[in-house]
Amino acid sequence: RAEVFRGIGEKLPFADNSFDIVASYQVLEHVQDPAQVMAEVARVLKPGGVFHFSTPNYLAFWEPHYKVFWLPLLPKPLGRLYLKLRGRQTGFLGHLNYVNPFSIRRLLRREHLRFVDLKHQCAAAKLEQKLDRAFARLPGWKTISALLNPLAAKLLFLTHTCFLNQDQEYLATKA
Repeated sequence: RAEVFRGIGEKLPFADNSFDIVASYQVLEHVQDPAQVMAEVARVLKPGGVFHFSTPNYLAFWEPHYKVFWLPLLPKPLGRLYLKLRGRQTGFLGHLNYVNPFSIRRLLRREHLRFVDLKHQCAAAKLEQKLDRAFARLPGWKTISALLNPLAAKLLFLTHTCFLNQDQEYLATKA
């Protein structure tokens, strides 16, 4: 038995602690107030509940709705000009929020949601496997790897997660 409810993300029509799981895919960039939507998600999640969501990364060099090269956080007036020069409609651009790994993490932390960045976690695991394969025979590799890991994690976050990864995907839990 299923029911359909009509509402908006900024004011969900449900009681506090109503859901074990909330899912949102490619939505946060379209809402009026992503911070309020995140607060509502945290409100309706039960303790231990899971929020699984994805959203574009506007620090990447890609605009997924128009499917064009895009400078990160391109000011919208310049974006409109760029789209006009490419022969594209510009009205939709005004409805988009430039969400990115920094803004999403800030919203999750503000609502006290613990989270895992699934795309970053996958990239980190692949990088670790490749480095281990390449340098496993190097004497002291495990020690070198352990020393370099904090720096490598920051570089990976900045390069892959922030600028190369077009989408973000998170799994967040309510304490």
